[in-house]
Amino acid sequence: MCAPLDIVTQLYEPWAQGGRPVQVKNHFPTDTLEHYMLYRYHAQKSFSEEGVLGWNFYKNGGTPDYANTMATSWDWTMVLHRVLPFWTAWHFGLMGQLLCALLGMYVFLRSFQYRPALCLMGTFAFSLSSHFAIWFYHRWALGGFSWAPWYLWALFRTRQGSKWGLLFPFLLALALLGGHLQYAVFHVLVVACVGLSWMGTDYRQTGKVSWGLLGNLSLQGLLAIALAALMFVPCALAYVNTLDYGLVRGGLGYPDGRLSPLLNLLAYPSFAFPFLMGSPHTFDAYKLFKSDIQATAFFGTLPVILAFVGLFVKRLHPTAKLLTAAGLLLPLTPLLGPLYQRLLVIFILGGTWLAVDFLDQADEVALHRLRRTLFWVFGIGTLLLLGLGLLITGLEHQLLARLLARIQPQIATHRFGACPAWFTERVAQFVSDEIPWRPHLLLPWLLFGVSVYGLRYLYKPTGGWSCAVAVMLQLVCYDQQWVVFFRPFGPDMDLYPATVETKAIVAAVGASDRVLVVQKRGRLPLFPLNSLCYFGVPNIVGYDSILPNGIQKHVPYLPYIGETLPSAQFLGERGVTHLITFADDQLPGVSWSLVRTAGKINIYSNALARSWYSATVAADAVALPLQPLLHQQNHRRLHLPPNTRKVAVCENWDEGWKFRTEGGPWRNMQLEQDRSMSAELSPRAAAINFEMMFDPTPRKIGMGISLLGLLAYVVYALWARRVPWVATGVHARS
Repeated sequence: MCAPLDIVTQLYEPWAQGGRPVQVKNHFPTDTLEHYMLYRYHAQKSFSEEGVLGWNFYKNGGTPDYANTMATSWDWTMVLHRVLPFWTAWHFGLMGQLLCALLGMYVFLRSFQYRPALCLMGTFAFSLSSHFAIWFYHRWALGGFSWAPWYLWALFRTRQGSKWGLLFPFLLALALLGGHLQYAVFHVLVVACVGLSWMGTDYRQTGKVSWGLLGNLSLQGLLAIALAALMFVPCALAYVNTLDYGLVRGGLGYPDGRLSPLLNLLAYPSFAFPFLMGSPHTFDAYKLFKSDIQATAFFGTLPVILAFVGLFVKRLHPTAKLLTAAGLLLPLTPLLGPLYQRLLVIFILGGTWLAVDFLDQADEVALHRLRRTLFWVFGIGTLLLLGLGLLITGLEHQLLARLLARIQPQIATHRFGACPAWFTERVAQFVSDEIPWRPHLLLPWLLFGVSVYGLRYLYKPTGGWSCAVAVMLQLVCYDQQWVVFFRPFGPDMDLYPATVETKAIVAAVGASDRVLVVQKRGRLPLFPLNSLCYFGVPNIVGYDSILPNGIQKHVPYLPYIGETLPSAQFLGERGVTHLITFADDQLPGVSWSLVRTAGKINIYSNALARSWYSATVAADAVALPLQPLLHQQNHRRLHLPPNTRKVAVCENWDEGWKFRTEGGPWRNMQLEQDRSMSAELSPRAAAINFEMMFDPTPRKIGMGISLLGLLAYVVYALWARRVPWVATGVHARS
């Protein structure tokens, strides 16, 4: 199974076994288990039960999951979750995205008539790059940028006047739908680099600015955005709601201080051989440069070196050079704040292309000079690595002591600070891995030497294949550190296995109850955020980048007992009926009643909890609790007592929620002061049926714009087949 499930069994309570050494291959993709796999699991469940993905009441007091940009709900792989079992859809989706990147990059590079072996090297360099391996499970990196070579291929066909260029808006739309809003900006930057490069080439050749070219490119870009409006409209509005909530992540600037761009720049040379900078199961040496190991931009030592050098070679493709330069420079600007160092994916895209162009354009004299220089680099690097190994062997204990002293203060506040021995083992492994004759370093370094030696045969009939294979194997050596295959595996295997504790929670907490998990600081995470959603247990909080501005606003998403835990009354007003704690944690307050102890946990009930559904009768101001007849994500049904004048729903309001009585017309639910929702009714003498439906307007608007965009795209394509529609007149290499 291609999923980091060892995190669950090793670092999350109640699944972790205390006292046992922690053995996690890659602990970084915790978001995969708390976000991305749960997004898809919820989508699959919604498709199965209701046929549509919309609302999710399991977290944050209710949230429009369809509009969560991080969930990539509009990616083509989501269709698989409609027709296949979860794990089959998950794996086929991963393989499909990787295959899309592989085929796309090969087709794109071959369109420039590069030699097949070099195209294969570039294909491996791009598709197996560190960026895709590190963010493999998150789905938005590969989901969005696997289409980048395809839309670049179509875009360059427009430059040549080919009708295949008509596919550009469609392919760009697929790329936009496959990622999130941040990656949409990356795609805009890629297309902007292409346009600027073309305009620069035209101006140098004709002395004029190609306004027609700019207009045509802008028109096609707008068509792509219109086609992807079904994602943009709801996701943009949900992001605005997140800002209203108060969650502002990544403003313009440098989150790690003004020196961070300089330190980040100093770390760039390590991209050629990042094996020295640590691994996910050891230590992150990039922290010394105010960076992060997840920002590594590695696509093979030989291609990375050629990309850096190629920036200063005049004859190489100007668009490839501009993409490479933009990918390196933009992360050093204040755009680092909102866009993060993920901007380096543009460097990977451009650098891969530039490396292939470099080798293809090199004549035998230039190639001989390059090979000789790289042999010197390999030889000197080998001597330096040997020296480093001897130094570390002699000073291993001193280095280990200094590193441990440096990180020791940070362990206590770390999320997994309850496992100090695990941190010590990782640091010790890092020091050990820096010895170059260990396989971890020796094999990829020798593969770099093989790729350099392969340049000797580049002009032979079989030339270049050894370079391609060596680059591929070197990337496999790096990627295998990040990609986890969990065993044993079965098609019905649970993402979070059922335990005594989860069974007790499901039995104690009703479908229309709501829980909050609390613990004391310094312990392993108890039921990490969103994990109980898997078992159908509603939570008042959740861990997300996109949050509703609702009833959960002032509830800490990681409350600690005795520090940030709100009162029972405060939580009760927000519908929190139960608290879950470790069994040995003492819960303050008299309003919490222990209802069950199971395994490692206690379950408490809240006597002050407000009912999820309640009715106010005309003659009485007291709200009567109601039990729903139907309690689905997007559909609800209640039976109201006679003379009901108001129905209150302790759940986040959203403009998409509508209600009706006795099959009448649909009306909008009203927003209450506490951000919950209600419905005002005209009292009737008899009991009545009350229905609720989630039918969001942003989804309708987005769908409508996408349909109009599709119509405009068809009209544009028909017109373009009859009328010259691109500014040509320059050579294809522009």
